[in-house]
Amino acid sequence: MGCGPGLYTRLWSEAGYAVTGVNLSKRSLAYARTKDHKTTYLLQNYLRLDVNETFDAVTLIYCDYAALTPKERKTLLEQVCRVLKSGGRLIFDVFTHRHFQQKKEKKVWSFCDQGGFWSNLPYLCLEATYLYESKMVSADRYVVITNGKISDYILWDTAYCPESLKEETVPAGFRIDALFDDICGAPFTGYEDTLCAVLSKEEKRL
Repeated sequence: MGCGPGLYTRLWSEAGYAVTGVNLSKRSLAYARTKDHKTTYLLQNYLRLDVNETFDAVTLIYCDYAALTPKERKTLLEQVCRVLKSGGRLIFDVFTHRHFQQKKEKKVWSFCDQGGFWSNLPYLCLEATYLYESKMVSADRYVVITNGKISDYILWDTAYCPESLKEETVPAGFRIDALFDDICGAPFTGYEDTLCAVLSKEEKRL
């Protein structure tokens, strides 16, 4: 889910797995298909996944999960439950409380006269970070002004600890099998900026 330009899907396909990549960006999938002819790529919103197959594992990498709203996260977990085989794995990462506590509220601006990340044209970027400590939620807002056009982007993020992750995923039908400090599998210490969780879809009981 959220496979982007197919960096991971290609590696898994080359390792011999049957892989399906899901993403909303036509350009990302077009690039992925030029590098990887084995993976099945779907142009879909993973919150409204139109797939009837079942899978052994689902991955969501680069802390995408916590950028969703609580309602969207609930929908995502429902979708994953639907497409996972019984006992199948969900693997994803999130930012931790430590990462949140290192963030500071700020308001800054910058002018890129040669263009840059937000546009190929010269632009002014007004940037602000807001912290909501009671919810462990942060918002990074970017107002980009270029050639008479104003674009407004807000990137939300929720920070997690093992307990809050369990509170959210277990009621959705998952069991936490393992925790790591990052998606590469570093042993869990709880002192890093990220947390990777390996969850299993609970077996249905008759």
